[in-house]
Amino acid sequence: MADGKIDDAELTAVSEIINYEYDEKNKQELLNEIRANDFNTLISDYLHDAITYCENAELRKYEIINIVKQLIIISASDNRIEKSELDVIYAYSKNFGIEKNEIIFLINQLELN
Repeated sequence: MADGKIDDAELTAVSEIINYEYDEKNKQELLNEIRANDFNTLISDYLHDAITYCENAELRKYEIINIVKQLIIISASDNRIEKSELDVIYAYSKNFGIEKNEIIFLINQLELN
């Protein structure tokens, strides 16, 4: 989504991770929300909400790393990871002390490159 597009592969990846099945109505609602808002503002708001949630939940670093792995998997679900997607992942990660080289390590570990 951070690349400005959301396709069925990304929705499927998200669905599997959060154990939620998007039907056509849910998918349309999500797409309408994306279209109705400034895309950069929407991503920024989602990012802020995710960071706030994790801070309030006092997640440990290994839990944040698991979230980062899931973000990478979603980003790669369309067979490519765009720079804009990596930028969002890093913007999230750096709030929890995770550096760019650790994200690259995780990508290589997941064998998605």
